[in-house]
Amino acid sequence: MKLKPILLNRIILALFLLTAATWQAAASPIYQIGGGTLTITGLFVGADPPILDIRGAVLLQVSDTGLPLSPLAIYDSTGGTDPDALMLPFGNSLLFADDENSGVSGITAVVQFNFALSQVSGPYITIPGTVTLIPIGSPLSGALGAFAGDSPVPFTFLNSAFADLGGGTFVLQWQLDSVGSPIPEPGSFALLSAGVVFLGIVHRKRSSFN
Repeated sequence: MKLKPILLNRIILALFLLTAATWQAAASPIYQIGGGTLTITGLFVGADPPILDIRGAVLLQVSDTGLPLSPLAIYDSTGGTDPDALMLPFGNSLLFADDENSGVSGITAVVQFNFALSQVSGPYITIPGTVTLIPIGSPLSGALGAFAGDSPVPFTFLNSAFADLGGGTFVLQWQLDSVGSPIPEPGSFALLSAGVVFLGIVHRKRSSFN
């Protein structure tokens, strides 16, 4: 049986619209960095696994299907006021989040970063953050609801500093670059330690020529 061209075109259009609607429903929220930053610091000592730490405070603007651009604040327990780890012990992996409705609704969130699942690609490191609403079981609404519904959310950071402390000890820092957009072709986290050792060797060789 042959379909008339007009009927065939209508079927193709209907399939296209259905696919587009399905994709839109499954699409993740869009996050824009509005101010502040989050910092990842990595301490590498010899061949031991690195110790990672996240801290700071950032304001995101979140948009989603049915949600206009809305603010979302993410911060450590000090509100981002302890960059030198004088109050919040180094090795922190927990952040907090709230939106413009939190003051009335009482709903906030905790964001647990799983450093063991970190992925590295060139100067970028991506770490998933698992979002849990507090109280547990709270309805998904507003920017906080879109954020929690997207969990685990990938946070991507760009390398900003490297220091060779001597004795096989190195420190790397990354600043928040994007949220919700994983880096392309990520490599295993194990490659990071090898890369740090390589950077240290290059750094020492350069220093010996100065």
